Amino acid sequence: MSKNISISDDVYEWLKKMKGDDSFSSAIRELRKRKSLEEINGMNILEDWEITKREIKEMSDKEWERLEDAA
Repeated sequence: MSKNISISDDVYEWLKKMKGDDSFSSAIRELRKRKSLEEINGMNILEDWEITKREIKEMSDKEWERLEDAA
């Protein structure tokens, strides 16, 4: 049995690209197995990635040494 659903064009294009040669149903089943992005993200790592990258670049060599010594 099949059902028709409506999704926005951008979601359709993303899902079409993601599924590759698989069916849409197979791709959606696979997505259901994955953890949620919020669960993976934990403490907003993904949303704050650009800020994090900038802060890492701004760390001096001395700070890196201190962090390595503490580990």
